[in-house]
Amino acid sequence: MHHVTTADQSKLYIKDWGTGRPVILMHGWPLLADSWDDQAMATANGLRCC
Repeated sequence: MHHVTTADQSKLYIKDWGTGRPVILMHGWPLLADSWDDQAMATANGLRCC
């Protein structure tokens, strides 16, 4: 997957699936990005899911 480095040099991990209009899924503490996998796979069928 991908990493994005912010202005303060923090490294953020992102998953980027599909193509088309983007849909952004964000988790809160203490969850992991993997919490969204089922929803992301369904959404990425026709949309870009980040």
